[in-house]
Amino acid sequence: MHEIGLMTEIMSIVHSAAKDAGINSVEKIKVVIGKELMVFPDALQFAFSCLKRQPCTEFTILEIESRHGLEFYVDYLEGD
Repeated sequence: MHEIGLMTEIMSIVHSAAKDAGINSVEKIKVVIGKELMVFPDALQFAFSCLKRQPCTEFTILEIESRHGLEFYVDYLEGD
């Protein structure tokens, strides 16, 4: 299940970006995933639910958009 490793890296990116932007609480993260990468959205969502238990992301919502191709990136994050 490589989704846990992927989500660990996403959370690292999000925490770093939030800190740089002065965001104390991330409300939403949007991730874009290429279908050819064979990433299972449900497994990614499960990994997110396990890893989000930190003050900055405790109540964060994860939005996953699937596209054709090999894309994989954090599209944006929203917060206060």
